[in-house]
Amino acid sequence: KRSQPLAARMKPKNALITSRPSKRPSQPDEVSIHIHCKCGIPICRTCCELLLNRAQYAHANFGVRDQQPLLSIGNSFASPFVDAQKVFQQNGPNWTEADQTYLLNAALWDGYFLSGLGPRMRTGGSGSVTPADPVPATPANATGGGRPTAADPNVATDIPAVIEAFINGDAPLANPRFSHELSSLGAEAKTLALNDHRRVASVLLNEGAFNVNSTSVEAWTAFLGAAKGQALAGVGANSPSPTNNARFPRSLAKVASTAASGDAIDESNWQGFANLSDAQLEALAKAIVAENKARFALQSRTERELSRAPGSRLFGGLTQPVTPYLGLAEFINRFLTPETWANRCGALQAAILRADQQHAAGISDRLFAGLPDLRVTPASLQTPTAGIFPHPENLDLRAQGGGTSRAHAALGAPGNLLQSDLLQTLGPALATRSDTFTLRCFGEASALSGENGMAWMEVVVQRVPDFVDPTNPAETSNSAPKPLAPGPATADASVSPELTPINQLLGRRFKVLSMRWIQGNEI
Repeated sequence: KRSQPLAARMKPKNALITSRPSKRPSQPDEVSIHIHCKCGIPICRTCCELLLNRAQYAHANFGVRDQQPLLSIGNSFASPFVDAQKVFQQNGPNWTEADQTYLLNAALWDGYFLSGLGPRMRTGGSGSVTPADPVPATPANATGGGRPTAADPNVATDIPAVIEAFINGDAPLANPRFSHELSSLGAEAKTLALNDHRRVASVLLNEGAFNVNSTSVEAWTAFLGAAKGQALAGVGANSPSPTNNARFPRSLAKVASTAASGDAIDESNWQGFANLSDAQLEALAKAIVAENKARFALQSRTERELSRAPGSRLFGGLTQPVTPYLGLAEFINRFLTPETWANRCGALQAAILRADQQHAAGISDRLFAGLPDLRVTPASLQTPTAGIFPHPENLDLRAQGGGTSRAHAALGAPGNLLQSDLLQTLGPALATRSDTFTLRCFGEASALSGENGMAWMEVVVQRVPDFVDPTNPAETSNSAPKPLAPGPATADASVSPELTPINQLLGRRFKVLSMRWIQGNEI
């Protein structure tokens, strides 16, 4: 049996399933099912509540073969079965291997979002939760088969009522970041759009989204700090201390848990959650900024560049090509590049390695400190009993600049911070572009008498889902269907042919949110 070493302790043979209510600030008594090892270590959970974050799908086991890792979505480790510069590889006459983690992230992060629009369920606080449709004695008597579906007795507020309360401003969606304030549609049209999964994005705006292309240490520190004091069962807001309480739990349970500390022998690393101090947050923020700047200089990133060499992408005023992340999948996935520090894991995971190497942050290093036998190296996959691993070198995890590999056998411990743990907390707010802009304009005029007049204006504008030409509804895709079909040499094959010429040129509409005259000393 082959297994993924970086998913150590994640797919136990002897697993027990136990039901435990999870605790979240917005829905305090939701229920989730936790899967544990025989020794009681929580491995993952099956969510029974409304998901708000794509990274929560990390707990879904999409693997169809035992060598494919658990915790795929949101993580980005290179597979030891595939060349780190590839996604697919033929390893034998009947063995084609794919990097499942890479492909799942590429399919999910830029193509879907979770609105938080769903029924509000009973939690069991006022009585036991019962099955909506118990298995009948005779299958013909089951709800469905030609008869109206019975109302679910566990629904406290159904979807129509949730939508009505949202439109009227009485209650937010489960994801409170979403707003419909700038939609040009009336209440009835908004209701129809919100009821249609294909159009729901046309009336929603994400308030306070964070651009992952930021190179501001202060901005990243503040953003990571959103995890401080995150509500967890049995843990006080300032525990262990007000400067050491940034929590990134892998799973949520309605039982007391503790902040992980010490090395891998400490039980808190297997029963608790990853917890960072203010100093570690700042070190991680510095490492993310350094990682971003380094990756912006790399042009080979995705499958697109494997078939077509990228252009120079040399923007005005720059002396070397620099490109930000063009989508969240680029930010989350490893790069398909010869640079080993960038092709073994994604930006956030690499930043964790960088923070430990360059800033001695002790985020992941602490688990194997003083435990040399815990380290995992490519040689670990080359023993007579290890199995077949065509690319054991992918197990070598080093930050840019060299140093020692930071791969260890406790990477999968719940108390060890992974990229997916960061994304589970921060994921709903991530974006790769900004839609709100502050513009400043200057005008000057000279009179015949020689007097000069000057004026400054500041305008705040926001891009909205509506197109400039309303002929195309907001849900019309900007991009052409994939795969791209070759067309005339003068046509842009990446642009949807459904767009009118005006919308192909100008795209989405901008709305002026505010305008003011300013003085020269404010510039």
